Amino acid sequence: MTITAPTARRVTVALGLLFAVVASVLALPAPAHAATTWFDVNWPSSSVVVGTRTSAVIIPAEQYQGDEDYVLERESDDGWDTVATVKATFATSGTVALPTDTLGAETFRVVYDGQETSAPFTLTVTKPAPRKVKTSLRVSVSTHAVKIGKRVALRGHVSGGSRVLLIQQHTLNGRWRTVGRIHSARTGRISTPLPKHLTGYFGVRALRVVAPTSSRFASSSKPVGRVRVAPYYRPQGSSKAFKLLGYRWNPCAGAIPVWVNLGGVPQRLGLVKETLGRIARASGLRFVIKGRTAAIPHLRGKIPAHGLLIAFASGARYPALHMNSGRPGDRRAIGLGGPRAVVGHQILSATVLIDTAWNYHGRLLQTLMHETGHAVGLDHPSTFGTQIMSAVATSAIGSNYGAGDLAGLERVGADAGCL
Repeated sequence: MTITAPTARRVTVALGLLFAVVASVLALPAPAHAATTWFDVNWPSSSVVVGTRTSAVIIPAEQYQGDEDYVLERESDDGWDTVATVKATFATSGTVALPTDTLGAETFRVVYDGQETSAPFTLTVTKPAPRKVKTSLRVSVSTHAVKIGKRVALRGHVSGGSRVLLIQQHTLNGRWRTVGRIHSARTGRISTPLPKHLTGYFGVRALRVVAPTSSRFASSSKPVGRVRVAPYYRPQGSSKAFKLLGYRWNPCAGAIPVWVNLGGVPQRLGLVKETLGRIARASGLRFVIKGRTAAIPHLRGKIPAHGLLIAFASGARYPALHMNSGRPGDRRAIGLGGPRAVVGHQILSATVLIDTAWNYHGRLLQTLMHETGHAVGLDHPSTFGTQIMSAVATSAIGSNYGAGDLAGLERVGADAGCL
């Protein structure tokens, strides 16, 4: 190929420029090592209390196996002053203590071989937090046994004047749950009733008062003992006569919404309210009737994704209600109840269905109480007897929840704690 004169001149100029660039690069001094090439420094927390021992750890790079000197320096008005010297290798990292005897902020760095320098690190030395004054707390209740709905006075004194105090309950799951907040007077005097809901249902509440920490005072807690809310009637049978399904509602999630299908008989709403009231008084669970529906569990209509559906329907009209209970002599179930949707151990949705074609002989309320007991987490006890939750209705069953029923409802109610 023939190269013309203009082309040769352009090639010559380009080669000249290339040689100039290469020469300039070769003339540059060798670049310094990056800060992370020769060693690393693990600095401590950037803020410590005066007098607290704190150190930096120097970790040389793997290729530097020798016993090297590393210098800890502190910045001053005149530059950098040496604080300490430490030897370190890749196999044995070096630890150097940072001075913490002077209040304020100081900047440090580590230097290797007079040329390799770490990034600066600022350490702030602060005063220790003021020591909190011990809280003196005395509390007691006016009575340890009360009828349902009656108020119980909480009295006592706390140091520090006006303070927010927490009332906590020891639940059956072994945890302390805050169930109320009160305020002491400016003098520290405590004189206030316990939260009303604590005496609004049967059972025994183990309570304590907690004074949280404040800017001046340390926290403190004092038990106030047990407060027993007794039933207004004498429960029948043994308190051991109960069985749990293993699922329950979350008592801390608010009131349980309830929808009803009264089967065309408005007077049944009174039975529903009475049943829900009895369960609430026995368990501490709360219910709110949201409205009416045409849905019938197991037969038609949409079951609520969250809440309780209570329906009445005639087995004569709906043959699907004629369900064999599996017990000798039983032709069919007179009611059905239980959870429909659960997550873990928590009930999200439940239904109750009552067969109105059955001759209840005045025991429709007891049947509704029984099936709604299933809907909140109770099973049939292992033995037949005097409990509402017994699998077979007998004349020995009373019109109220028995001792076993109440013990079971306590374990699926508010006293069981949050889920």
